[in-house]
Amino acid sequence: MEKKILMVSAAALLGMLLAAMVAFTQFSAVHNREAKREQMEGLWMFASYGNCKEGVGIREPQLSLELPENLGKEGVSVENNYMDQVIAIHIPGMEEDYLDSHPFLGRMDHIKGMRMEEGLVEISMDGVYEVESRVEGGYLYLDFWAPWQVYEKILVIDPGHGGSVSGDIKQNIVEKDLNLAIVLGLKGLLDEDGRHIGVYYTRTEDANPSFDKRLRLAEAVRADFFFSIHCHSAADGQMSEVNGTEAMYDEQKGDGSQELAEIFLQEVTASLGSKANGVFPGNRDYVLRSSKVPAVSLAVGYMTNQEELNKLKTPEYQRQAAQGIYNAILRAVK
Repeated sequence: MEKKILMVSAAALLGMLLAAMVAFTQFSAVHNREAKREQMEGLWMFASYGNCKEGVGIREPQLSLELPENLGKEGVSVENNYMDQVIAIHIPGMEEDYLDSHPFLGRMDHIKGMRMEEGLVEISMDGVYEVESRVEGGYLYLDFWAPWQVYEKILVIDPGHGGSVSGDIKQNIVEKDLNLAIVLGLKGLLDEDGRHIGVYYTRTEDANPSFDKRLRLAEAVRADFFFSIHCHSAADGQMSEVNGTEAMYDEQKGDGSQELAEIFLQEVTASLGSKANGVFPGNRDYVLRSSKVPAVSLAVGYMTNQEELNKLKTPEYQRQAAQGIYNAILRAVK
């Protein structure tokens, strides 16, 4: 009898042990799936520092990623789309599930999520960051910095209109194109400047970010000021003798916008030789009224004046406008 009881007890114990093993296996599988799901969603995408391979040093806020074999730095590119707060990493030869076996190492608390496809990783950030990248020893290293950690002065340049919003059109000349051409000329001057000025553009192509998106960019980078570029037309839209350059600011704010408007008007008219129409109250303008940083809107010239329109469409006049704005920026950041 005792022997029978012992056999039954042993069988029950063995059954309980087997059940526990099955439950543990199922729990591990669920846990692994959950961990992988969180990794793929970008909530916690980083191995612990102890998991770093020997010789791979990680320092906050740096991330590193082991690259596919035989891929040099010439094959990797990093794009910073700061309007959408997305950093795109192009890695030729990277398969869609590459990060399952080669996760990012390090930690960056400002990453909101990640999207992966063959040859591409898109990292969504919780704000605008400058990204510095390098490839070394088979690894891609990324450093993230807030703009105010990098630049002494920060400004946002806004070419008015864009995309489906053309602005004024006269004799097949489109305002959005004039605004962008001037800004691209300005960008060339600022890119070559060498001063420690951070410049962000609401668009550098034929796109139309919403007003709020343009304003959010200025807030996200903690801009010292926001500057919007336009061309004017007469109120009735008819060709006329009205011409010249003018600037607007929100007269209900005492944030220095009026002084900025005067600087821009002075420098641009000096460069163009255009008539200075003056600095005008612009609280009725949504962008000026809603901006949380000092803001100025400049109308370079009148498209409804034939002589001025003929000038506005020329690359030389656009270059002169860009030079005047550049000179104003140098005065303003002082």
